[in-house]
Amino acid sequence: MENDKDQILLYGIVTNALQWIFLWWTGSPDNPKVEISGFHFSELDEEVKIKKITNYIASILQMQANGLGNNKKICL
Repeated sequence: MENDKDQILLYGIVTNALQWIFLWWTGSPDNPKVEISGFHFSELDEEVKIKKITNYIASILQMQANGLGNNKKICL
């Protein structure tokens, strides 16, 4: 069983401003788990899709901030 201090959290965003992919990597170097959201498409005039994407970004930033407060190991 892995120790919590060996756990690593890494979040990422890949975009060209119209297509967005969100990913996260958890686990340890010996037992990694990577998940990818799939494509999210957004035209700059589509307010609902832009709000959804900005909510994803805000969630990622909040998780990173919470991790810092809990002294968890975070990779940037």
